[in-house]
Amino acid sequence: MSLLDALLLDPPRIDVWVANRAGQNVAGSGTQMDPYDGSTLTKFDTLMSGMPVNTCVHLGPGEFETAGFFDGMTSTYWRAKTGLRIVGSGIDVTKLKLVNGAASDQRVYTVATPLRTPLVTAVTSFGSLRNNYAGWVGFQFVVGDTPLVVTEVGRWVVSGNNQSHTVKLFNADGTAVPNGSVSVNTSGKPAGQFAYATLATPVTLAAGTTYALMSQETNGGDQWYDYSNTRITLAAAASGVVGAYGANPPPYTVIGAGQSYGPVSLRYGTMADFFELSDLTINCNLAGVSGATSTAGAVRIMGNHSRVVRVKVTNWGNKSTSQEGFVIAMLTGDPGSGVNSVTNCGIEECIAVSPDASAAGKVTVLHVGGKEDATSAVEAFGLGPYIRNCFVDCGQTSDFSKDFRALSMAWCKGGVIEANQVHNTKYGGPYQTATGARDLVVRNNTYRNVWKGPFWSMASQGVQRLVVEGNSIELATGAPSSECAVQLHSTAPSGSYPHGNVVIRDNRIRYVDGGTGSAGGIKVWNAQNLLVRENTLELTPTLPERPLMNKNCGTAQYFENRTPAGVLIRGYNETTSIFSSELETDAEDAFILGLIKKH
Repeated sequence: MSLLDALLLDPPRIDVWVANRAGQNVAGSGTQMDPYDGSTLTKFDTLMSGMPVNTCVHLGPGEFETAGFFDGMTSTYWRAKTGLRIVGSGIDVTKLKLVNGAASDQRVYTVATPLRTPLVTAVTSFGSLRNNYAGWVGFQFVVGDTPLVVTEVGRWVVSGNNQSHTVKLFNADGTAVPNGSVSVNTSGKPAGQFAYATLATPVTLAAGTTYALMSQETNGGDQWYDYSNTRITLAAAASGVVGAYGANPPPYTVIGAGQSYGPVSLRYGTMADFFELSDLTINCNLAGVSGATSTAGAVRIMGNHSRVVRVKVTNWGNKSTSQEGFVIAMLTGDPGSGVNSVTNCGIEECIAVSPDASAAGKVTVLHVGGKEDATSAVEAFGLGPYIRNCFVDCGQTSDFSKDFRALSMAWCKGGVIEANQVHNTKYGGPYQTATGARDLVVRNNTYRNVWKGPFWSMASQGVQRLVVEGNSIELATGAPSSECAVQLHSTAPSGSYPHGNVVIRDNRIRYVDGGTGSAGGIKVWNAQNLLVRENTLELTPTLPERPLMNKNCGTAQYFENRTPAGVLIRGYNETTSIFSSELETDAEDAFILGLIKKH
């Protein structure tokens, strides 16, 4: 393909301008000279909801309020879309303020990608109730220009429903879509909305292809709505709605454009490829988010080549320690949504400061990896994610009772965390206890007044290839002896290696401002191959007895680790209770042995 052809195939980007035009009583036309008015939450969210893909939204100076998004949100919301760029007029010049009174103990984000989007976005009217038919009822639709990865199917709950119903996807010829059915239980579910059930495995519906979604009903069973006047609205991902029914497909019959029996719906995974957010400040406004255990974050995006750059975040946090939250999160995959890998997503040149005074912790500030409740049961691996040139200050100058983690990266191949500054934060990171990574480099970061720097602790799914190099770690003087500047921990038994090849080199470790304390240096457990070399440790005027330790490692080598004064620091194997041997110590032993033999 020629360059000209490639350029012609690339969809044109649309530029739209939005300003806070409070008091002007004009809607605007969206041009640079006549921007849209986004002066209220409703106006702003309505505008953003209607922005098409591949749009560049220029936000003018001032503050814009938004309800943001949380998983399961049913009121009006907007979401990150493919090719959408949101560009502010500069940090602290353009401000987004999160205000959400609909949340009830959810994780709320100012800008987000819904991980599972409902196909039916609204039921605008209902027909008559009936339960006098035995067979399948629902609607037919046509997938748009992007394949849909279906994760859940659902059925509308009518008051009094209490039975289970098989909801199934069908091809246009009436044959069943493989793995496209599951039983949906309506018993105890709220009436007047869809009840969903998760498919055993996500199902991909081809772009531009016709399918039907139907629920199996019984004569005299639960009630459902007839197609006539039961009108539904679909998300932009599909079109061509028409009612569908069949006693025992294939085949099935279609009737009533824009209408559905039941009705029924499905949820599908959502990506925001080439999304970008830049040059503005986000006020997460934890106090303005309802719910006793809700969290208030800035960004959660999943999409190839997506990034957040030059964004400042304030007033973030969570209301209860029972629910952890992210501040800026780029997801590298979500197997439950059928997304097993995201390429080249990251966070760059961002600033996260001033957590809300009531924030409870546990909060991870900058995260690239799995979603909030990701576990080691299923893995996804993003390619080439990054966190670089960012600044995090959680304000923990002496009180480290709140569990704040600055950096986190997991579920990745070729991940890079570099040139970040972390100040006054309990755990500098990358902090990871749930999911691991295949390849990760942590280099040239500065940590000041932290309890830990890089830290991993898991029984399985650790880090397979890890390099920690060139970092400056200044520990808080009040850090307890259980903490270490660099630590890979594991509860796995001896002979099991959750961590693979680990290299820790050329790091500088000391206490903040040359103070004293009791924390340790570098501790590694259950790594298959460990190399610790050329690190400089100045932990106290008198070094801890064993500042470099390993346990249950396959091989462990130490080389040229010293104090600033040049004193060699030997590694200690907790499994064998033996200090490591190096060329210098071997030479000293030989010299002493020679003297003994001579005399």
